[in-house]
This record gives sequence, structure tokens and C-alpha cells, in this order.
Amino acid sequence: MQIIIPEGSGFCPGVIAAEKKLLKIRKENKGPIYISGMFIHNKEYEKYLNGFNIKKTENPFDLPEDSIFVIATHGIDRNIEANLEKRLKVFDLTCPKVKQIQKLIAQNSDKTCIIIGKEGHPETTGLKSYASSYILISSQENLYEPTILEKIKENRKIALFSQTTSSLALFNDSKNFFLKLKKDGKIEEVKIFNTICTSVQYREQKAIEVSRNCDVSIVLGDYLSSNSKRLYDNLKQKNDEVYFIEKPDDLSKIINNIKDKNKVMLVSSASTPSFIEDSVKNMLIKLGSSG
Repeated sequence: MQIIIPEGSGFCPGVIAAEKKLLKIRKENKGPIYISGMFIHNKEYEKYLNGFNIKKTENPFDLPEDSIFVIATHGIDRNIEANLEKRLKVFDLTCPKVKQIQKLIAQNSDKTCIIIGKEGHPETTGLKSYASSYILISSQENLYEPTILEKIKENRKIALFSQTTSSLALFNDSKNFFLKLKKDGKIEEVKIFNTICTSVQYREQKAIEVSRNCDVSIVLGDYLSSNSKRLYDNLKQKNDEVYFIEKPDDLSKIINNIKDKNKVMLVSSASTPSFIEDSVKNMLIKLGSSG
């Protein structure tokens, strides 16, 4: 069995940089460190951080004064951040690409900001807080809701953005939809910012290329992770022989489907740590050598 890992597999550059900063904060400070929700959307990694006394909190306002609080890579609501800075020791580890989108939205606050993203995702929650007026598009169906035109009636200028891990297809559909509204005279101005992370797109592109020459593909990720599910869905559209697992133990669930394959592609999402990928890779090597 040959195991092939495509370029770009695993942590994206933003997460790698944030992890280094987080562990540096851990080294330089005593006591617990609290994070705004999950540092990245991966339950196994959350367990790993717990071993360093780094814990997630959903209620940072309940923390004792001067507690160490870390803003995770997805960012948080700007108003919550401002209030927390008054009573906690705050370290902002928001991904630089997410930070840039926040700034762009703030700079275009005179327009209705169209944000392509997942409802309830911490990144989109943070992005919305930088807009004076916004519309969240989570699916193609959202584009054809009557309320869209109602919401942009008063301010006929819009700016289009995307969550970093959103679908390029949905972004392009949205772009074309609003450009047509402008052409039809229903809105005056459309500014378009393609803010989808290039490293996410690169990983998907490379994974699709490699999968064409493999018998089966395994996606390592977490069901909580948008980029994990998107990676799996895009590969599944190209080939039925694609499996999704969250941790090494899950390999046993698909073992009968892969044990006789010659070429196996293993690809990790942007929120999958290398120690999970290494463990699964070693298990596959052992499986191949025993066959």
C-alpha cells in the first residue's frame, strides 16, 4: 500500500503561527489560560491543549479579573473584545487573514455588507460586528429570499465578503447575483472582495489532483470544522471512494474498505494537527506491510 499526502495538508499558515504564539504565552505565564471557544475546530486538539492547562470558555465575562484570555483564530465580536480588554489580560491570536476582512468590512461600513459564510460560525459572528448593516448568505436559497431586496432598499450600495473557509462556488454565485442586480438598476454600487483563504483553496486543488491517481481517499478532520467538511464534499464530488475520519481510532471503521487498495491518499484539513495525521499514516503503513 502506497500512502500519498498532498501538498498543503494539515494546519494552514495562520494556525501554525497562532499555535506558536499560544505555546509562547503558555511558557511565559502561570495559571490557566482561557480561549474564546475552541482554538480550532478539532476536538482532539482541544484535549491536547487541556494538557497544558489551556481551556475553552463560552462565558469569558464570568472569568476572574486579570485572567489570561486568548482570542482564537476565528476572532470574536468587536464589542465583546473591547469590553473584555477592560478586565482581562487579552491576547489576540485572530488569523491575520480574518483580521484583514474585519478591517475591510469596517472600511466599508457605509454600505450593506454581504457576508458569505456559515450561520453561527465564530468567524462570521465576529465579521458581522464590524458592519453597520449586513446580510449573511449561507446557501444559494438565501439569495432568492424576498427580504434580500428589502434589506438593501435604503442603502443601494453593497460590499461582498466571504468567510475564509466558505465555498468559492457560493461566493461566485453571490457575486453574479448582485452584479445582475446592479445591471438591472436595483442597486447602485457593488464592491467585491474575494476573502476566501488561498491556502484552503490550494489544499483542495492539490487533493483533487492527487486523488485522481489514487484508489481511495481519506480526509482527516472534525465534523465541527467547515473546511474539513468542504474538503470532503469537494473530493466526494469527484470520486465515491472518499472517507472522513476524525481520529486514528476511526480507521477501524473503514478498514475493510481500504485494506486491499494499492494507492491511498491521506489529506488533513486546516484544523487537523500533525500528530493525528502522523498517527493515521503510521497505522496505514502498518496495515500495508501486513497485507
